[in-house]
Amino acid sequence: QWWKASEATVSASTSMEVHLKALTVAVIDDATGGPAANIPVQLRTASDGWVGDKRTDANGRAVFSVVDGGYRAHLYTGQWWKASEATVSASTSMEVHLKALTVKVVDNNKGGGPAANISIQLRTASDGWVGDKRTDTKGRAVFPVVDGGYRVYIYVGQQWKKAVEVTVSASTNINVRLKGLEFDTDVDGDDDHGNDN
Repeated sequence: QWWKASEATVSASTSMEVHLKALTVAVIDDATGGPAANIPVQLRTASDGWVGDKRTDANGRAVFSVVDGGYRAHLYTGQWWKASEATVSASTSMEVHLKALTVKVVDNNKGGGPAANISIQLRTASDGWVGDKRTDTKGRAVFPVVDGGYRVYIYVGQQWKKAVEVTVSASTNINVRLKGLEFDTDVDGDDDHGNDN
């Protein structure tokens, strides 16, 4: 967008020097502990004016050239989220952590083993679509999310059934036990994603 960058009163040949600051949005995937590549990032001003759209690079970074002012970074992980904000007076960076929301499904009808290839849909508490995944061979589907409220739906035959609602402020595990066309759930806020519980 257009910025007033400098001003001068001219009575002879003169010059203006304008310094653009680098505003770096660094996105970390808490599921892996590493950078989150290829995440769409939208930068807006504090008054909600559009500045630019970029995707994070292999290092999980999106760099914008800006002038002094307030900015908000939004991430897209199924829908747009306001992820961070900063006031810029020099080159600066914002660090945004994507939390891992892990849904693990086990089938009580088959001895409590992992249920692979089960369709999972994640929606916000206000029913905005976030993403669809299928469980892997360990019965897991992992969604990268920001803080907020979510609803987990599981596809059982011909309909989606709401399994659980959860508020995420850290990486969270949700365990779902299939029992015919019904299921039980429990939630564990946890940063450990290596266990098979």
